[in-house]
Amino acid sequence: MPVVKVYGLSAKTAQLKKLRQVIKRELSRIAELELGPDQVSVFFIKDPAPRQSEGIIVEIDGLYKKPERTPDLLTAAAQNLSAKLRDRLRSMGRHFRRSHVVEVFIRTFSLAKGGFAKADF
Repeated sequence: MPVVKVYGLSAKTAQLKKLRQVIKRELSRIAELELGPDQVSVFFIKDPAPRQSEGIIVEIDGLYKKPERTPDLLTAAAQNLSAKLRDRLRSMGRHFRRSHVVEVFIRTFSLAKGGFAKADF
């Protein structure tokens, strides 16, 4: 299950819920990723240090490496997600318009090169 970490946001819970939905929806719309919205975990990482608005960083990890998930496809997915998030943030209000950039990084995962475990409740 891919994990999405979003850095650089301080927003109200209702706004974060909307952004979480946008991220899950956009990733599930890419057929080659073979993901449903319920298969993506999204976390908003709070930065305790006050700072100037440097932008929003999104990291997507834990996406299994598959032949159909080519670098071109992953780049297109990152571009699409960054544009959708930028547009959503702009529509949410003036606070987000100060951000200079929304950057999205997608890293694939291979069991041959790393470990994975899952413990269901």
